Amino acid sequence: MEETADRQERIDPLSFYLDKSNPGPWRAVGALTTAVAADAEAAGLDPRLIELVNLRVSQINGCAYCLDVHTRRAVARGETAQRLGLLAAWKDAGVFDETEKVALCLAEAVTRPEAVEDRDAAQLLAHRRLTAQQYAAVQWLAIAMNTTNRISILSHHPVRRAPERTGRGGPREQSGTRPAGDRLPHRAARRRRRTPRTARPCGAAGAAHRAPGRAAGHDGGAGAAAEGALADRSLVLPGRLRPG
Repeated sequence: MEETADRQERIDPLSFYLDKSNPGPWRAVGALTTAVAADAEAAGLDPRLIELVNLRVSQINGCAYCLDVHTRRAVARGETAQRLGLLAAWKDAGVFDETEKVALCLAEAVTRPEAVEDRDAAQLLAHRRLTAQQYAAVQWLAIAMNTTNRISILSHHPVRRAPERTGRGGPREQSGTRPAGDRLPHRAARRRRRTPRTARPCGAAGAAHRAPGRAAGHDGGAGAAAEGALADRSLVLPGRLRPG
């Protein structure tokens, strides 16, 4: 009887939040992510690059909640819509600099450690470009992000829809067109309703929605053989590192 009652009282496992069921470990994970972010900034990593690393790891793991959180943080730190949209294709996009490329490559290697040759190549490339502190910081960022990704995925953390942008006349249609009821059937009627040119207001109709919110490298002793095999003029990554 007690076992039956316990089963009845248990919640749906697909609505079971690991962070709330075990707050102690969750607080420890929070402390880890805070310390890792502080080390990354102290190492001189661009705040936007920190968020790009978090986003790329979350893309690979498919964590919707973390993608939502870190997209908003990236925008708050000045990241552009173009670069965010091209992040999944960063190798071919042409909008990321060399430091960002090696950091993203290293973050991918941390997230997919089973590809040994790719991992070793990514570490060699990153160690030649980044300082020792940055090299460590990027890997710790990816380690922490992988941890929080798995907690959010297994807890089924929901993504809350952002409010629609509104203009002077109320909520804006997603298609950008006027509601059908607002359209006048006759040209003459439209002319009668038209505001005189001299009285037309100027300026944008909608208010923008605001979401919350490289340093020189060193050789690091990679070795003459590795340096000769990996050096090139444009940091073209090995073919096996290209997205599948």
